Amino acid sequence: MLSEKQFEILVCPFDQSELTFEQTNFVCQRCKREFRLSGRIPIMLDPRLIQEESRKKEEMEIFDNLSSYQDFMNRAYLKALKEDTLNSILSFDLQDKDILEIGAGISLFAEKLSEKNRVILTDINETLLNQNPKSCDLVVADAENLPFPEKSFDFIYLIGILHHLPDQSKGLKEIRRVLKEDGKVFISEPTKWSVNLIYYLGRKLLIFLLGKDFVKRLVGCGTPDEAFLNSKELKRTFSAEFQIKIRKISPIRLLPIRFFDNLSFIPKLNHHLEKLPLFRNFGAIAQITLLPKR
Repeated sequence: MLSEKQFEILVCPFDQSELTFEQTNFVCQRCKREFRLSGRIPIMLDPRLIQEESRKKEEMEIFDNLSSYQDFMNRAYLKALKEDTLNSILSFDLQDKDILEIGAGISLFAEKLSEKNRVILTDINETLLNQNPKSCDLVVADAENLPFPEKSFDFIYLIGILHHLPDQSKGLKEIRRVLKEDGKVFISEPTKWSVNLIYYLGRKLLIFLLGKDFVKRLVGCGTPDEAFLNSKELKRTFSAEFQIKIRKISPIRLLPIRFFDNLSFIPKLNHHLEKLPLFRNFGAIAQITLLPKR
């Protein structure tokens, strides 16, 4: 069942108008769009727009393969990244806060955060979202059209999500819209000027020569079209009112191919290289913290 608090915070993702619940659907009082309820999860997507946005449709379908997703996320390299990211998130003073994770998938951090906070998880894929703990509120939503009122959240975090969005500018503006004036943001994204660029260009070439299905089998998880973080848009959206702090980690990034799964020494080597400025500057992952200036 949908909690009363969860219903109270939901608005139409397209015009932020009030919703009413009629039979089995949420109905926007202005645009009259309808959104269904699936178990305890509101599906705040417009099916017509998803059909028109082939890239978003592909994202939804790719991550329906739960076993491939879990296999990918359990690789040694990603386990080390998860631990580092959790430590970074827990360094914030988070207690009795309203927290939003965008593109949560099967969240790696929400259960811990929900011990002392109210946590809402969003993802475009219902299959993944349904695997999350009952201590969190769940909403299927598009990161470019969030179904929440302005200034709703104290803390927003997203891990490896922006480079999946067709329109990063719109996604960043949505984060700013639903963030409280004194809110904080944590973003983790692959960086361009690193080994990622070689991987990115190589993958594009393989997709062109051999097709996406071949690359998907090689990687063991989805390979949608992606673009690196738009740092100019990030600064344009946040720099006037926020301090932007960037920490680069993981100079060596293993290619997401099953062959590399057992190279457990790489995370330890990364830990040492991150202490050296020359290597750290070419870290494959950027952890970006946005803090209000006032």
